[in-house]
Amino acid sequence: MDKNLEKNAKIKQRLLYFIEIQSITKIDFCEKTGISYSNIKGKAQKSELGGEQIAKILEVFSELSPDWLLLGRGEILRNQANVNAGNGQQVIADHNSGTINADNRQYYSDSPDVLRREIEILGEWIKEKDGQIKEKDGQIKEKDGQISKLLALLGELK
Repeated sequence: MDKNLEKNAKIKQRLLYFIEIQSITKIDFCEKTGISYSNIKGKAQKSELGGEQIAKILEVFSELSPDWLLLGRGEILRNQANVNAGNGQQVIADHNSGTINADNRQYYSDSPDVLRREIEILGEWIKEKDGQIKEKDGQIKEKDGQISKLLALLGELK
């Protein structure tokens, strides 16, 4: 995925790219996360995911970087970072394997306070999206009530 596209892409576009590079099917992804298959195909690809869905995805696919998924920043996988090997070459370092021949201090350059703040910001963003979803759910219930009343009136007219 083009770096410019990553930053401008929507969450679902990045998610579909992640599914593609993980070589899993959309159906397998949906079964693992509990997300409806219809939510990631066709016109539904243009809608955004809810906070609880994003949290579930990040829980199931713990290797997926929240920064990349939500904001298009950094590496796709948490365990990978581009590291300068000292000779100008960039290498991919796997921080789980423990076998890194390059200096990886840059990967850990953010202080815990910075990371905590980023987590707070993402948490606030998720709460905001959850609030929007609840508001839309309320609107839907209101419309359902109006439809029920109209159907009742139509039934009385017959």
